Amino acid sequence: MSIQSELEFFFQESQLAFIRVVPFEKIIFDSRCEFLCKYGCKNYRRKYCCPPDSLQITEMLLKRKYKWALLAATSAQLPEKVSVYKKRFLNRQKEFEIQKISTSLRDFFNENNIDHLVLSGGSCKKCQKCSKIDNQECKKPDLKLTSMEAVGIDCQKTLTSAGFDFEMPAQNSVNRCTAVLFDFDGLSSICWKKNPSYQHFKKIGKKNIKLTCDQLLSENPRLFESIELMPISNIKQGADICNGNCIRYSKNFSCPPYATTFNFNLWNQCVLWKWKENDKKTFRYNLALKKIHTTLFSMGLYFALSIRDCYCDECSSCEYKVSDNPICNNRKIMSPSMQSQKISPYQFGEGKFGLELI
Repeated sequence: MSIQSELEFFFQESQLAFIRVVPFEKIIFDSRCEFLCKYGCKNYRRKYCCPPDSLQITEMLLKRKYKWALLAATSAQLPEKVSVYKKRFLNRQKEFEIQKISTSLRDFFNENNIDHLVLSGGSCKKCQKCSKIDNQECKKPDLKLTSMEAVGIDCQKTLTSAGFDFEMPAQNSVNRCTAVLFDFDGLSSICWKKNPSYQHFKKIGKKNIKLTCDQLLSENPRLFESIELMPISNIKQGADICNGNCIRYSKNFSCPPYATTFNFNLWNQCVLWKWKENDKKTFRYNLALKKIHTTLFSMGLYFALSIRDCYCDECSSCEYKVSDNPICNNRKIMSPSMQSQKISPYQFGEGKFGLELI
């Protein structure tokens, strides 16, 4: 049996819905992937296969430049009515499934003596607890799996351009993907599909974003005074604002050194919003920030990133200062401050503002 026939047999017997081999140049990298991990994922700095450790692989990939990339995906259609908890369970189940498939693909390439690199979907799950948390060496270095997102691959655009639509957040199905990078030419013609994606990649235009902002403002008069879409170039960055004299410095996830300065030009647009100040807990600033972010993200703006006005005060005491590997207890509102990005909120006027980079 030929190598391609072996792989086709594996494909037919597996839970995979799609496999296609594309030139490595078709892989779409986006450095904003790191911020999805840093501000929102509990595994950032707590797993060897996650950023910032995984970014070393990114540098290697861009220099090494494999010839081919095998892209594979699973797809499980959701019922019309599904609870949040059931969907969460299916997501978890499918993550384990794609990691088993990734391991099987690695075994296949090893058995056929094909030099390769496997990148799976989701964080590595080979150990119940990653040894990085305890500052120990990886216990399973030959088995660990680095995710596609952790090395900066835009899974949405990469899989969609290969012919298998991905959307974030998913609506109709739970899809998971994996990739194998290699140079061997004998598999370059592969393109197999058993099941549809059940998803549709969406491009979101400025008009739709503006309409959503107007709707948010009209529906939440006690949260917002104004919501405005503008070019990212309108935001002025100046000199350092945060320093060791601030009592929150090194004691809050929204502040340095955790919140490092990054390149705003990675985004094209931003939403500037002004909070309607009040002392009601149900209309607090952090709720306004969450409302803006979840609404824009749910539209399909995958790389939406919140920037808050000053440090986060959601918890009475931030977990950042508690341990060497802290986890934010409110990751849905976890975001860097404007001041950490050398942005003075006073340029927008009086009051308390927020930014959503899109």
